Amino acid sequence: MFNIIKKLMMARQINLEEGYVTILGQPVVIQPLTTWITLQRKLEKTNSIDVIYTTAKEAATSWIMGLKKSNNMTTSQLVEWGVNTMSFAGWGRTEIVNYDQQNKRAILHIRDSTFAKAYGRSEDPVDHIKRGFLAGSGCVYFNDNVDCVETKCISCGAGVCEFVVKRTSEFEDSALVKKQLGLKKK
Repeated sequence: MFNIIKKLMMARQINLEEGYVTILGQPVVIQPLTTWITLQRKLEKTNSIDVIYTTAKEAATSWIMGLKKSNNMTTSQLVEWGVNTMSFAGWGRTEIVNYDQQNKRAILHIRDSTFAKAYGRSEDPVDHIKRGFLAGSGCVYFNDNVDCVETKCISCGAGVCEFVVKRTSEFEDSALVKKQLGLKKK
C-alpha cells in the first residue's frame, strides 16, 4: 500500500506546500476522525444521516472524475487508486472481494475500520462516509448511478465491514436497505 505513496512522491504527484496539499492534482485535507464521528452523531439525532451519505457520494463522484480526466486513468487504474487511497487515508485495510464491471456490482471489505472502531458499539452499520465514497466512486467506475449498502460492520460485532455496491433497483427490499438508502427505490 505504501508503495503507491513512494511512486506518487517520485512522480511528484503528492504536493505538500504550507497550507495546501494535493494528490494527483486533487486538493486534500487531513482532519481528526472525531470531526466525522461528531458530525455523524449530530445528524443521527435528527434522522439526517442521508446528508453524510449523499454528500460523500457527490464528492467522490466529482473527485474520481477529476482524477480520471486530469490523469487520463483507465477504470482499472481508478479502482486500484480508490482501494489504495482508502487504505492510505486511514479508513482501514480495503480489499475487493468481488468486482463485476459488466453487471456493475462490487463487494468490498474494510478490515480494521478506523471509523467503526472509534465510533464504538452500534446496532446498525455506521460507515456512511465510506458508503458514500464507494457509491460515488462506483458511479464513475461503472458509468451508471449506483448506491452502496454496508451489510456487515465492526461496530455491530462483525469481523469486517462489508460494502455492496450496485444499482439501487437491484438491492432487495429489506429493513437495512430502507434504513441506509431511504425509500429511493423505484
